[in-house]
Amino acid sequence: MKKILKRLSLVMIVTALVFTGCKKDQEDENNGGSETPIGELATIITDSVTNINTNSAVCGGNIMSDGGSTVTSRGVCWSTSPNPTIDNNKTTNGSGVGAFTSDITGLTDGSTYYVRAYVTNNKGTAYGEERSFNTLPGINGHAYVDLGLPSGLKWATCNIGATTPEEYGNYYAWGETTTKTSYTQSNSVTYNQQMGNISGNIQYDAARANWGSTWRIPTKEEIEELLSNCSWNWTTQNGVYGYRVTGTNGNKIFLPATGFCYDTSHFHVGENGYYWASTPYSIYINAAYVLYFDNEKHKESYEQRGRGLMVRPVSD
Repeated sequence: MKKILKRLSLVMIVTALVFTGCKKDQEDENNGGSETPIGELATIITDSVTNINTNSAVCGGNIMSDGGSTVTSRGVCWSTSPNPTIDNNKTTNGSGVGAFTSDITGLTDGSTYYVRAYVTNNKGTAYGEERSFNTLPGINGHAYVDLGLPSGLKWATCNIGATTPEEYGNYYAWGETTTKTSYTQSNSVTYNQQMGNISGNIQYDAARANWGSTWRIPTKEEIEELLSNCSWNWTTQNGVYGYRVTGTNGNKIFLPATGFCYDTSHFHVGENGYYWASTPYSIYINAAYVLYFDNEKHKESYEQRGRGLMVRPVSD
């Protein structure tokens, strides 16, 4: 009887071992033969930071693996200190794997920030590489560039009405602070008026009226300083024709070839640039000095006050 019981026990042990081995083989087959357990942190790459301005920037990430479980949240997080986490500032950009883009807002001009892409699944939150960037210095929320000019003058990075350097912005008649549907001499506010320099005069200066603070239209002399102290290169930026103007310190601004407005039509857009100076023309009462350029030359010139031209603000 004892021998029979021993044989039965041995059979049961062998059967259990065989069943366990088969179960493990089946699990390995279902896992693709991997010894890595299902359900890990996801993996993500942080994109480069672009479109940096005084108070905003653009970043994003690319989720390479969900770690074996559903991605429930993704975005970027940032701070003025290294190694930001989702406990700091963050964006939320949906769920799932793949690439995404985030708008980083509410920044302070002239500051250093650190940013990482993040991804959350049921195992927790993983982070991509850390990137750092500096927001542009600005005045009243508008970025400027120091070109190393003798006067120390700061030139804005964008035209009034634009949010990027290559965007055209708004057309203004000389001495007017709002846009119009038609630009003619007959509806010019300053037509046949004997005017002095309007730079900084909030009644006539579109830069001061729209951007406030110390922003103003450059004078004739300040345009001459830009022309004589910088190198000018006709080029394209994001598909827009214009001049890249480089100062003695290597800093740059871009002036798009915006053309001008007369009546309700636009002329020479993408070919010529016309930018107001604040100084009235010394010979003809209904004209004012301008910065003019095409793909062969850049110079000081003049235009009728009633035409719609661009304004690139400056500040001391």
